[in-house]
Amino acid sequence: MDEKTQRFVAEQLRKPSGAFAAEMGERMNAGNRLLNFRAFAGMTLTPGAHILELGMGNGAFVRDLLALAPDLVYTGIDYSPEMVDAANLANKGLIESGRVRIIEAVAEKLPFDAGTFDVALSVNTVYFWDDFPAVAGELHRVLRRDGELTLGLRPRSVMQQYPFVQNGFAMFSAAELCQALGECDFSDFRISEEEEPSQDAGGEEVPVRSLVVSARARG
Repeated sequence: MDEKTQRFVAEQLRKPSGAFAAEMGERMNAGNRLLNFRAFAGMTLTPGAHILELGMGNGAFVRDLLALAPDLVYTGIDYSPEMVDAANLANKGLIESGRVRIIEAVAEKLPFDAGTFDVALSVNTVYFWDDFPAVAGELHRVLRRDGELTLGLRPRSVMQQYPFVQNGFAMFSAAELCQALGECDFSDFRISEEEEPSQDAGGEEVPVRSLVVSARARG
């Protein structure tokens, strides 16, 4: 993979856009399906909980998430207009039922009141939090006291094998992520790290792992 291709892939992973957006959304679904479901399993979901997902992409897994407990209510945000449009289309029935809303927004300035959500989720977006304290602080603000944040990602040991990560990706081990979240008033960490089937990285098969970190928002 040459440098131009690496930059293009990195840009599309950060924010799918233009003619390639739909294809990138589908590629991310295929590559991240297991990670998404492991992140769901790491969440504490009670009936009627209000969920915020940061970076839901094309919304392919919203229905699966809502099936995990009765009467869940879901809000998804993304700053890619193409992904927001695709997610709204994919979840039209759930939106019409009032259980789902999907909007365009930026993570550094969430358009919600303090204490709106019981739980927050984000999968494979933390690499792109250019201002980590600002994003984590906003997630903390919109969570109720002792609300839960769950992050799904590839750990540093996996990410550093991909050639495109030199283009603006922040990478974390479990310990590094917990430290960063702790500095933003999250605590009570639960960590799960598991192997996945290998994936292609620039024409080479590399080992893959899922890292899921859950934490509580301190009051």
